[in-house]
Amino acid sequence: MGVGTCGATGVRRAPDEGRVVAYSYSERVSRYERDHEVVVRDVRKGRDLHRVPVATNHRPLHLAVSPNGRHLSLVSMKFGVNSSMSHIHEVWDIGKREKIRQFNDRTAEAVFTHDSERLVTASGMEVTLDGGAVRKTRLARDPGGRPAFSRDGRFLAVLKTSGWLELWDGAVRERKGVLPSELVPGATRFGQPLGDMAFSDDGGLLAVVVRGEAVQLWDTNTRTPLGKPLPITGRRVDSLTFDGTVLRTVTGPAAHELDLSPDRLAEQVCRRAGRDITPDEWRTYVPDAPYRSLC
Repeated sequence: MGVGTCGATGVRRAPDEGRVVAYSYSERVSRYERDHEVVVRDVRKGRDLHRVPVATNHRPLHLAVSPNGRHLSLVSMKFGVNSSMSHIHEVWDIGKREKIRQFNDRTAEAVFTHDSERLVTASGMEVTLDGGAVRKTRLARDPGGRPAFSRDGRFLAVLKTSGWLELWDGAVRERKGVLPSELVPGATRFGQPLGDMAFSDDGGLLAVVVRGEAVQLWDTNTRTPLGKPLPITGRRVDSLTFDGTVLRTVTGPAAHELDLSPDRLAEQVCRRAGRDITPDEWRTYVPDAPYRSLC
């Protein structure tokens, strides 16, 4: 997982088969500590690619590695300062071992596009990695939240702290919709902690961990939630990812798979409920097929 807002030790792995990781190897809890670093490591070759120094009197908040493993995003915050622009955002070229861009930021969250060409922050800044050019996106009008790009580049999802999910085009120029769920104000899951978030391979599904033990799903094509948060194993969910229509969740060393293809998902919902699926539930989970009994 990445370094959280409390500055705790964490690891961020590049999606490129997990070859490159970045981690803060010691928790910095005092402004008097020195020589704090973020280590970028090639785990296949077993060697460090770079050691990035954290700014003096700062603690790391968030790490991200580009999918091709060539760039690092590092957000840190000065001890004792909590202003609207208190975050320092650094973008590093790992191969050249040089900082290509630094700017003050209003939020700690950021995400790379899957083609490793751009970095977008939740505050609305976009960095072009080839050259380091920066522009403001429309996210700057309402900064904050947790961003995630679909693998095909069609969508950027931003999960706001209010629980509403914003769906943008991949260029972050047009907001396609605001998606409801059980996470929004007035709903049963509002205010519960939200964890890892991921798109399916084709961008048609989006999943987010809720309260560490359930997964909320959305259909990005119809702009609707797929029912209520779905308990996966009854245990804590540390992270999740997709392989086609299969949702993979990780709890400690154990992995669990859930096939989200329409028929398989409906069967699993039926089995867990201990009864046949109702017509209303069918329309939620299998909207593109006529109703039929499964149990």
